[in-house]
Amino acid sequence: MKRPTRKEKACTSRCENRAGSAYDRAVSTSSAVTEADILAEIIAPDKPGLDPDAARAILRLQFNNHACERIRQLLDANNRGKISDAEHAELQKYLRVGQFIDLMQAKARLSLPESSPT
Repeated sequence: MKRPTRKEKACTSRCENRAGSAYDRAVSTSSAVTEADILAEIIAPDKPGLDPDAARAILRLQFNNHACERIRQLLDANNRGKISDAEHAELQKYLRVGQFIDLMQAKARLSLPESSPT
């Protein structure tokens, strides 16, 4: 059975705990620049800067039950080595959206006063 990648684990975790997670800079296993790398440079998830109401709204973003079920199906097919090219492309889209949400939520957490270090 194929072991899930870090991206797949992060996406699955997001669906299971529904709380989201901070962007993991080690997600990309290749040296090629990804969309997430480019977005990280624009969004600056390590710096606050969002209005508190916007930050709270971003922290509520999550995949719905239908999307989580589809992600699980795609991950299962991928892990069994039975994923089609179209399914693989769909899985990659879910993973990229998940990375974008992670970036935004990392920034949102830093933007809230209760997130400030004491």
